[in-house]
Amino acid sequence: MFSTTSFPDLPEIRELRSLFADRYGNHLEPYINKEFVKKLKANPPTNDMKLQMMQEIAQECGIEWDYKAFEQKLKKTTSI
Repeated sequence: MFSTTSFPDLPEIRELRSLFADRYGNHLEPYINKEFVKKLKANPPTNDMKLQMMQEIAQECGIEWDYKAFEQKLKKTTSI
């Protein structure tokens, strides 16, 4: 039921949600495991996490990359 928002590109999940709701109603939602719902939620990485990952990839590949300049540019575009 909760995964339909996490996976919008899978119409089968929407169909399953509809089938479950038709058959059992929405009264079962309080009984769904909270940990299961938590794991299905999408937690996009923060900009800092993205920058850290890009910096690590650049180091591993031996690429010179000025991540601080990129970070400043990113902050300027997100603050607008």
